[in-house]
Amino acid sequence: LEWAADHAEDQKRLALDVISTQRRALLDARDDGDFSAEALNAVLAVLDADQISLELKGAPADLD
Repeated sequence: LEWAADHAEDQKRLALDVISTQRRALLDARDDGDFSAEALNAVLAVLDADQISLELKGAPADLD
């Protein structure tokens, strides 16, 4: 049971890291002018929703 809790925490941490990496890539693309502001805002809103969902489920302790 402890392993399962550790595994779930690792999964959340990984998912939050992926979201952070995706957000940085999108902001870099914005700075480069690669995509419209409207398209980037839509994708960033999805990332925000995903992050909020994960955090409501209990973010890993070391990310608080």
